[in-house]
Amino acid sequence: MKILTEEQAILKTAEEKSIFTMCKGCIFSSSQTNDVEDLSEYCSTGKLTKLQENGAEILNIEDGDNPEKNIKLVNRRVCNMLRGEDWKEARLSEEHKEEDLLEVAKNETNIKCAAILYMGEGSTKHQESRMYSLCCAMKSLEIEKIKPVEFSIINNSGVGPYEFLSYVRKKCKEMDIQTPWKMEYISGSHIKEMATEEERILACIDVAMKSIDAVYYCVFIESDTIPPNYLVDINNFINENLQRFLAIIPEKGISGLCVQYRIHKQLSGNRGGKTIIEKIELLSSEQKCTQLIQPLSKVISSPSLL
Repeated sequence: MKILTEEQAILKTAEEKSIFTMCKGCIFSSSQTNDVEDLSEYCSTGKLTKLQENGAEILNIEDGDNPEKNIKLVNRRVCNMLRGEDWKEARLSEEHKEEDLLEVAKNETNIKCAAILYMGEGSTKHQESRMYSLCCAMKSLEIEKIKPVEFSIINNSGVGPYEFLSYVRKKCKEMDIQTPWKMEYISGSHIKEMATEEERILACIDVAMKSIDAVYYCVFIESDTIPPNYLVDINNFINENLQRFLAIIPEKGISGLCVQYRIHKQLSGNRGGKTIIEKIELLSSEQKCTQLIQPLSKVISSPSLL
């Protein structure tokens, strides 16, 4: 086992211009004698091996004045479970038990995703049942272990805003839907003149993005089935498997699409003649990082949308 001083390790990361995470000071990290090679012994979160498998270099750092022990440094990746003593004291003051702190930290890293629910034009005879389906979709997402941080409802159905809001408010109360939500009403705009429903949906996503506050957003059509544990599976993909993505793309249609909020804003969404999916595909191809686009079937465990 090659042991570096902390200074040598920092110099190495500086020369490589790489990001890194120093495990020293993390409450989930521990130093071990230099003959211990099992990475799980150094970190109670169990993430060191996963990080190494996904491109990180784990460096062995001399543990201060004790040359017989070492602690780890994660080179080329950031560990989102790094927590110091100040964090521990703050959580204990909130009456969390010390044995629960690992689960508290995991919950803090859970995906922050807004859900966009789209209701387009349809038969006027079935508008109430379609609004009911939309509310059921909200409840389906809300009862997951990991919930959306907010709902953005796109009303491109022709139902007037007052009627729509009144119905959804009533049903949300009846269904005990607690997640914050808002409605975007599409009326008399260029969106209604677009040739296909997919074009209209993508344009409406751009409208919703103006008021969304989240790290990711996902999209569902009001009548489509939402896979059980949809956000749980995506969260596991990020935080348990330590995979990264800019977009998760369904095999057909729009329902189930999940995109990083920042990349949507940086690429100007679906404006400019290309969709956000086409822009991300082009960007990832040019930068030789096509793994940042993932098919929905690889990420979720349920085949409901496939």
